[in-house]
Amino acid sequence: MMCPVPILPHVGTIIDIDLKAIWTILAIYSKNNYALENQIQ
Repeated sequence: MMCPVPILPHVGTIIDIDLKAIWTILAIYSKNNYALENQIQ
């Protein structure tokens, strides 16, 4: 079995990247919705 110590920072980095990706997707999604609403009006 692999030692879990080197894995922990890696998992933390993956979680950090995932959170940034989620916020980026939410921001893009919000901008797209805002643009669509403006086009409809």
